[in-house]
Amino acid sequence: MISKILIIFTVLAILQYNSSAQLGPDGTGTVNGYPIGPNVNLKASTPKFLAAGYYHTLAIREDGLIIAKGWNDYNQSIVPKNIERAVSVSGGYYHSLASLENGSVIAWGRNNYGQRDVPEGLGSVTSVSAGHAHSMALKEDGTIVLWGRNNYGQISPPEALLEVIQLVAGREHSIALQKNGTVMAWGRNDSRQSNVPEGLENVTQVAAAYYHSLALKGDGTVVAWGSNKYGESDVPEGLNDVIAISAGGFHSIALKSDGTVVAWGRNIYGQTDVPSGLSNVTGIVAGTGHNAALKEDGNIVTWGSNDYGQGDPMPGISPANLRGADLTGANLRDSELTGVDFGNGTVISLSIGDYHTLALKEEGTVR
Repeated sequence: MISKILIIFTVLAILQYNSSAQLGPDGTGTVNGYPIGPNVNLKASTPKFLAAGYYHTLAIREDGLIIAKGWNDYNQSIVPKNIERAVSVSGGYYHSLASLENGSVIAWGRNNYGQRDVPEGLGSVTSVSAGHAHSMALKEDGTIVLWGRNNYGQISPPEALLEVIQLVAGREHSIALQKNGTVMAWGRNDSRQSNVPEGLENVTQVAAAYYHSLALKGDGTVVAWGSNKYGESDVPEGLNDVIAISAGGFHSIALKSDGTVVAWGRNIYGQTDVPSGLSNVTGIVAGTGHNAALKEDGNIVTWGSNDYGQGDPMPGISPANLRGADLTGANLRDSELTGVDFGNGTVISLSIGDYHTLALKEEGTVR
């Protein structure tokens, strides 16, 4: 089910906050007084798994080494040393998670709610997911383990939960897709984001945002529930043939089988204004106020908010070297444009955090 068109956990092309930045030659320094982690040179490595946190990004190289970059005020970008090969990573607001080849999990960064306190004896984990201040692990046998903040019950799953095949964390709620195609959600529910619609079945993918949730069904239709303050849960009438979904802060996007994209919900930054003529798309991701689409030829198109430079490429290389990237939308803080060099490679997968965007090249390298 999880393939390169369903960019749920994998990815990368690091485009991040660079307003009022003071960076050293190695990428360390501060942004608005917050420490920034090291700018690691990935040209000689082959990252294969990538993830976005609140203001930091993580990558797993082909050799299993974890690379982290971005805000480092709680050491969320300082990867522990001498660890086993990693197979998955996830970034929360101020903490990071990784599952290792031996089935164990490590966590680093902020620990004000125990989100970094991995339970003892945890093993056979296949993937991890980090929320605002809670952590989740999906085990090989389809069971899940959760820890961290529990002010809304986000780490207290229902006892009736069956074998899980996908686990995603919203801001303060959690969603599990079960092997039988049904969905269970728990945690914060003030916007009914954890109230799964009655009779929902045959689901192939789920997505969680701040206060709303999405499900993609096997027949290509989309179901949304939770907050609808900005129309983010009003699925467009007649929307069908959908093959991937993603939930942003207060908006939603869907990729259709014909390679076109549909977006709805809050549009304060133009995040639901899909660029005219956008086609041949193979992957989509939604951030808090911006989106990115991966095209069949490896080119990337982004639109929406650029308040934190999330539409800007990585520091250190001329923006002219950003192969095929069409950056559109607001740039409210006049963030400095910086570049990322994709060379002659092809991007195959994308991921977006709240304020940055990521892309993974076909041969596994990250920019």
